[in-house]
Amino acid sequence: MSIPFPRICVALAYESAEQVLCVRRANPPEARSWSLPAGHVEYGERLENALTREVFEETGLTCIDPSLLGVYGYITEDFHFVVPIFTCKMLMGQLTPGNDAEEVAYFDWTRVVRQPHMKGLLRMARELLNRSPPKSK
Repeated sequence: MSIPFPRICVALAYESAEQVLCVRRANPPEARSWSLPAGHVEYGERLENALTREVFEETGLTCIDPSLLGVYGYITEDFHFVVPIFTCKMLMGQLTPGNDAEEVAYFDWTRVVRQPHMKGLLRMARELLNRSPPKSK
């Protein structure tokens, strides 16, 4: 019998003009729901590199100077994820949905809180962003 173990994912909490960058997930878990850009860390991959890769794969954007805000735990009957949440000083590139995303867009914080798992992740991300120093212009 194999013992399940937590999966490590990374997520980006990025604000622009009081809106947060979100993706509509194309694949399970939570397919078709809106989420922060996020994804699994591959074996041997640094967290910052995983974040940069996942954000680019999902949004077409490149993270400049990512920094860790905090860590979120997401546990259900089917899943156990440990999610380091990052922000970055800026994003560069053309906003385009990638292979894991149906859509990408900026939303007002209150508009994306729809799925139960997003309420906790978004609440924590917003609290962490409010405590972090402002991005340099």
